Amino acid sequence: MKKKLLAAAIAGAFAVPGVALADGSSVTISGFFKVGIESYNIGSSVGRANSSEMRLTDNSSRIIFNVKEDLGGGLSAIAQLDTRFNPTTTGGATWGTGNTWVGMHSNDWGNITIGNRDLHYFHTADTIPGGATALDAWSVGILGFVNPDVGGTVKNAFNNVPIASDTRTPNVIEYASPKWGVFDFGLAWSANRAGSPTDMGAPGVATGSGLPVTRKGQAWNFAPEIHTGPWWLGYSYWKSEADPSAATEPDQRSDRIWGFYNFPQGFHVGFTWDKSRINDAANGTKYADRNAWSIPLSYSWGPHSIGWTYTRANDDKVAGSSTGAKLNSVYYQYALSKRTQVAVTYANLNNDSKAAYNLFATGLGSGDVASPLTPGEDPRALQFTLNHSF
Repeated sequence: MKKKLLAAAIAGAFAVPGVALADGSSVTISGFFKVGIESYNIGSSVGRANSSEMRLTDNSSRIIFNVKEDLGGGLSAIAQLDTRFNPTTTGGATWGTGNTWVGMHSNDWGNITIGNRDLHYFHTADTIPGGATALDAWSVGILGFVNPDVGGTVKNAFNNVPIASDTRTPNVIEYASPKWGVFDFGLAWSANRAGSPTDMGAPGVATGSGLPVTRKGQAWNFAPEIHTGPWWLGYSYWKSEADPSAATEPDQRSDRIWGFYNFPQGFHVGFTWDKSRINDAANGTKYADRNAWSIPLSYSWGPHSIGWTYTRANDDKVAGSSTGAKLNSVYYQYALSKRTQVAVTYANLNNDSKAAYNLFATGLGSGDVASPLTPGEDPRALQFTLNHSF
């Protein structure tokens, strides 16, 4: 009987959005299940048995625990445990794979946190990631990558490099300011964006890159924003230097400007511009210098929402002509309630003959992991998605 009562108490605690503890701490539980049924097609079948497949796709489902303890005087201890899981497979989740951190909050001075953080890559103006829309239609499939070695003329390890890892950055100390009028900003430093710091190697040269092992890697992100009412304007600066052990990790520099305006009639219009470069960490040789931009449009009325985003990568200034790509993404979403939505999303990415951009997160969290694209292949996907938030 006691075991049954304990189980009921635990289940009851998890069923409510916030649990207050006796010492003044509180725990808030939130997250969502977001799963799609998808048809993925790459058009040609160069070196492949098949050029298309049907699959079930997870869209970054998660459960989040937020912890806060009031210390008095406007100061609080804060922490977050963000775990990503895949409802389409039988494998279990790995705890803390999302934005997971611990820190302090001040009502006057903002937050300082230590842990894993989404930095830089996710700053865009389009509405594709929200609600039940499919993640692989997101503009970041182009904005967050560069294709420096599409012709096979330089190091193959530097092909299709994700800027800011295109996911969480580990080893991060971040300061997030409060909002002062219409302005706020985030400033973050990482001891190594690619894994555990490895600065203290033995004397010599790292095999494969020529990178001296005396080097100390790090990453910086500065993201100021101004926003009020219906409009938002932001800038994000990213610079990453590889640790000496990372023979295949080039140095990165990226600048992104983005903004949007929400009209009272339900229209949303925005823009994103991105310039990203990668250099050899040993000698500074430039392997990529790519500009890309995106324009999203959407309209919402009642429970309905429709949207279109056009994203384009210009030719890489180092790799030369025929290295660009363009992505068209459209969706229709219907809200069954405040917490449950369904959507149909279509994404069509057209690569130039020497480019190999792919849809965002394709192969991650899906029933089958697609092999890397061959330059010139054109991936497209049609997905029906169900999202339930809690």
